Amino acid sequence: MMHRSRTGFTIGELLVTVVVFGILASIALPSLGGLVQRLQLNQATEQLNAAVRQVRTLAMSKSRALTLRISATTPVTYCITAGADCSTGVLVSDRLPDNIAVALANGFDALPFDSQGYVGSGVSLQPTALPTATLTHTRNTALAARQVIVLSRLGKAGTL
Repeated sequence: MMHRSRTGFTIGELLVTVVVFGILASIALPSLGGLVQRLQLNQATEQLNAAVRQVRTLAMSKSRALTLRISATTPVTYCITAGADCSTGVLVSDRLPDNIAVALANGFDALPFDSQGYVGSGVSLQPTALPTATLTHTRNTALAARQVIVLSRLGKAGTL
């Protein structure tokens, strides 16, 4: 009588594989959540940096003072305007991804640029009072995911 050899996995081998995979997934998933938040925060930071570059370029090309106004509400919206708020004289407006909060520091409620593209437009800047914007991911504050954008006197944005 001929004996056929069987190929395949036993139920025990499959069970061990599933358990090992489950353990590895439970270790990896929390760090992936943090990665997604950091990617969203980096995207929002780059978007706001691009808006700073855009308002500076528009101020110089149009030879007039413009302001980048950023809402304090979530979702965060921003506009580039020549007016006193985002209801008049808006050239560009957009919003940041959800779960991102922005706080302006050093007494600024907006980021003004004069016709030469310098930060200011009548604002006196002290050496320690450069405009900064802190972006924070609001979904999980335990991770403390945040980015800080700092403007130089020349109107150039950099990330800390």
